[in-house]
Amino acid sequence: MNALKEQYEKFPYPPISPFALPKRGQGRKLSYDFGLQLLRQKAPTEHPRLLIAGCGTLEPLMVAEYHRSALEIVAVDLSARSLRQAKIRYWFAHFAPSRFSIIPRRRFGPVTFIEIDLREFRDIAGFDYIIASNVLHHVAEPAALLKHLSGLLKPGGLLRMVTYPKSSRFWMRRTGEFLKENKISAMTPHLRRRCFALMRTLSPSDPRRLTFESQPETRTASGIVDAFLHVQENPLAPLQWARACLDAGLELFAETQNETSRSSFLDEIVPELKNMNPWIKLQILDDLLELCSNPVLWLHKPRESMVQPLELPEIPKDFDETPLEPRLVFKKYLQRISVLLDGTGVTAQTLFERFKIEVGPRVSPDNPEVTLPGLALTDYSYTELTNS
Repeated sequence: MNALKEQYEKFPYPPISPFALPKRGQGRKLSYDFGLQLLRQKAPTEHPRLLIAGCGTLEPLMVAEYHRSALEIVAVDLSARSLRQAKIRYWFAHFAPSRFSIIPRRRFGPVTFIEIDLREFRDIAGFDYIIASNVLHHVAEPAALLKHLSGLLKPGGLLRMVTYPKSSRFWMRRTGEFLKENKISAMTPHLRRRCFALMRTLSPSDPRRLTFESQPETRTASGIVDAFLHVQENPLAPLQWARACLDAGLELFAETQNETSRSSFLDEIVPELKNMNPWIKLQILDDLLELCSNPVLWLHKPRESMVQPLELPEIPKDFDETPLEPRLVFKKYLQRISVLLDGTGVTAQTLFERFKIEVGPRVSPDNPEVTLPGLALTDYSYTELTNS
């Protein structure tokens, strides 16, 4: 059994009871119709065929509720245990009167559950819509998997991709490294208790402790494993995704993550960059540590064989940040931002100072009055970072 499959057999995700049903309306923004509205196109078919790539324990029901007329919904996952929980939830919902009408009618689209590694999944008929939520960054070659999924998509089809940001998860990675350095792993007994005890050995203002204690995933052991101890976490930077999409024949047409993590948010802070390519804006936000929610990227496969070429700047290659002090890592992030801003008339320092004034520090998700110092790049001195 490979390590990724083994993790999800032990820790199915999301870690909720198979009999727990999604909240009313929770799946609407996963729907094919919602994507078509964003694209401003009419549905080419009344009976679309859908693929949920790495479906986990919850998405099949959420998707099936909003696709009652689907020809087929194929839910793929490599974990037998995750699929078993998804099946239980799907069939339980058919008989649960608390949320759903008891009037006999087709309340859910037909779901086919398949246990297989996505990289090995093949299909001849093709899909009108593919949902890939937090799955692509859990393989060694995310760009190759995206291209494989694009090959399963019909011309004119949509792909909804949710992925981790890269630079913006800096403190998440450092927190995970701290846990592992102290012999904490997914197999540690009483994992949640041990993790909280270890974090309390750090200063209350240590960014690793603040990251851990403010992360909603820490409510369960499965969440801790998924967020901090995952066996395979390999997110791409926005410009790497841009090149991957170009290679896969896909075009970005919308983002639906939190507004302050969208490329358009940069326009509010630095209006001079309004005409900049969205991928470049996302890269700048990521290197500022400002992608505070996972990007939700809507991609379209044009019916024509060629995707419009993107003019993407060359930026300094990735570096091994693990042995570096945080300030040295942040200095490199600022250097990349400077390259991206070249020729715009906006300097990295101007952009940095505007975010410092208009956005400010992170705040606790439970209490907006409580700040979390050190988690935002702008909590530091621009001069000290660039001179470090």
